[in-house]
Amino acid sequence: MWHNSLRIFFFVVLAGTVACGQDDPVATGDPGPIGPDLPDQLQAGLFSWPEQPFSPTNMAPVENYLGVGDTAVDFTLLDLDGTGSTLSELLATRPVLLITGSFSCGVYVQMLDELNAFAAELHESGMRYDEALHIVHVYVVEAHPSDPDPSPYYGVVTDHPESIPQARTYPARVENARRMPALLEGSQLLLVDDVTPKPNNPVWCTYGTGANSAFVIDMEGKIVASQDWANLPDLRRAANRLLSSATP
Repeated sequence: MWHNSLRIFFFVVLAGTVACGQDDPVATGDPGPIGPDLPDQLQAGLFSWPEQPFSPTNMAPVENYLGVGDTAVDFTLLDLDGTGSTLSELLATRPVLLITGSFSCGVYVQMLDELNAFAAELHESGMRYDEALHIVHVYVVEAHPSDPDPSPYYGVVTDHPESIPQARTYPARVENARRMPALLEGSQLLLVDDVTPKPNNPVWCTYGTGANSAFVIDMEGKIVASQDWANLPDLRRAANRLLSSATP
């Protein structure tokens, strides 16, 4: 019992001093339900959230559940104007670079300047990258919600300057996501992962529960790059290989 108390105390202190992405969260005790095994359809409601709060014994791993070679699972999500986009329909016109994030994930927000520059760059085909690819952002759970909401990755409050309340309903998540358009440039697409009263977090629960995951998906629906922390140089290389192979 003493060892368990000490371990939780140390974890709380550590979580309070670490920002999103500076160190990977490390679970203490039972991290709760793990992700699905190679799902062929959307999953939802992992960790029994929001009915059961995140805690040191109920928290999400930084892990992708779909990897290179897997078939992407189709989904339809809405943008901020309520217009739906379906992954398979996007893939019918060009490959997809899929990125998850939230306003309270500092690593994700700090990456956006670099990603905006990438979107505007010209590929060797002469097209901008945001014309050669669909660059799709999916707004997911807040990585560092404000007090009193615990982080899904630490199970305790990790309040930071960028922290905002955790959205427990779909309209509230849309309001959180409205902070993002000013940070995105070009034709990048922002979609909002579902939450109550819709199925809870279907893309996050199916693709991976990281705070800033990324996937490159070819037009056949195969995942050619899968990252539990988005790394733009590696994503660029994967996109270039994919686009070059498609060039006649």
